Amino acid sequence: MRMNVYLEDDRGAQLVYWVERSGAAIVGWFAAPRMFNQHIGVSSDSRVDVHFTYPADGDLHFSLKDQTSPTGDEIFETVFWDRVRRKTIVGGVRSVSEKPRNDADPGWHILMPSYRQRSLGDYAAEPLLFCFATTAIPVANGRVAASALDRLPRLPIPPSSINPIRVDSLGTGVINLSACLIGDGAPYVWPSDEVVWSDRDETRFPYIHLSALFIPTSTANEAA
Repeated sequence: MRMNVYLEDDRGAQLVYWVERSGAAIVGWFAAPRMFNQHIGVSSDSRVDVHFTYPADGDLHFSLKDQTSPTGDEIFETVFWDRVRRKTIVGGVRSVSEKPRNDADPGWHILMPSYRQRSLGDYAAEPLLFCFATTAIPVANGRVAASALDRLPRLPIPPSSINPIRVDSLGTGVINLSACLIGDGAPYVWPSDEVVWSDRDETRFPYIHLSALFIPTSTANEAA
């Protein structure tokens, strides 16, 4: 099953994170707000998607898709624990290159650990715990900060089935979103007073736990 996180304010609801089992792998996606672009060294005007894939053999990778070009050109970059693959489509011509990973690579590569992960099958036999990189979305005075998610579509009238997080009751701060994989017997506890939403897939190991934590602050990075 797919677990989705929506944020809702007085302007509607937006999908900001999802994770699911896909065949033998676990895949996910999360929104890239403008401040995320700045942290990872990508232009704030870039329109990017970030996906992650944890295949059965443990060769985890994160992928970034940049579709900023007005001509429709696309750049896909995938970072593994030990290598980086880059695919470009320019003028309809596709090219692919691969190189070893190193410290001089772009800042967004820190999303991906620099060591190979355990196979998914190991989670059924050991108390393993792994959390994907956290993404943070600013909230100001009960609204998603003005430019944080302005490139994502909104649902003006959210259907009752999506169970969104209502940010109008949260005030000002940051919502941290993260998905974790939990092995058999692994302890896993979030601070209960910070969790505003959570869901879990326990159909088989590893269990998948998706949660949203709200960290209040006195001021927001952006005005709503």
